[in-house]
Amino acid sequence: MSTVLKSSIAAAALMAGAALVFAPAADAQPAPAATSPAPTAPAAGAPDAAHGSTLFKQRCAACHTAGPYTGDPTGPALDGVIGRKAGAAPDYTDYSAALTEWGMVWTPALMDQYLSAPKTLVPGTKMVVSIADPAARADVVAFLASLK
Repeated sequence: MSTVLKSSIAAAALMAGAALVFAPAADAQPAPAATSPAPTAPAAGAPDAAHGSTLFKQRCAACHTAGPYTGDPTGPALDGVIGRKAGAAPDYTDYSAALTEWGMVWTPALMDQYLSAPKTLVPGTKMVVSIADPAARADVVAFLASLK
């Protein structure tokens, strides 16, 4: 039975409320095995650093760079931020006293918390941008963690 005919019969039967099951034809051959695995997207719920890079460009790049410090006084460069003490990026000197005195080391979990509400976590910080969506925040944090 052709695929088009099966689709037509299935559509008519489903509209009538029936459930259909088509068995493969007796002479059907299995699909050939792939020679290499197809690229896959990150697992559902897994942070996506590539998407985080896009979000970084949209939401963070006005004040921060993802590479070495460029001299822009708005915000520090964020390469190597995960694992670094807050308020201690080399070549950046315009941190708020609140962030400098906070003394925490950035971990992915701490960065996630900070990006959800910077002024709540560190009252007095100059950071004004937050990312409310947990999945988007996880993607940005994954991107930041990829910067070395």
